[in-house]
Amino acid sequence: MSFTPLTFHSEQYKISLELRNNHLWKPLGLDMKDADLSNEKNDRHFAWLNDSDKVIASAIISGSGDIVKLRQMVVHPDYQGKKIGKKLLCKIEDFMIAKGSARIELHAQVQAAGFYSKLGYKKDGEEFIEVGIPHIKMFRNLLCSTC
Repeated sequence: MSFTPLTFHSEQYKISLELRNNHLWKPLGLDMKDADLSNEKNDRHFAWLNDSDKVIASAIISGSGDIVKLRQMVVHPDYQGKKIGKKLLCKIEDFMIAKGSARIELHAQVQAAGFYSKLGYKKDGEEFIEVGIPHIKMFRNLLCSTC
């Protein structure tokens, strides 16, 4: 298994879109085919690949510089509970540290906040509704990697 940055519109990027659509969007009654994804060309896309080079987890980093935002992190259900999410996030953090970023922010689904807390993310503010479900803003300063 391995970590890889994805090229926008590559085959692996398209597979990551399908993963996000099936396991993040559709459960909320949404469909990516109805969304404008043109801004994603400005984002950084990352994936965790299985031994057959199939995308089994992915995430997006928006922005550049000191503060960036993690978005739409997803792990295929067949691979959940196997530390794939942790490994992907740790590699993304290392990648962003090398690019000079000092902080990652995110809007975590409330049900996923514990996952991020275990990896050093802190809550910032009150719960709010985003895409119809409760979220909480979280952040992690990237002074050093603890992964």
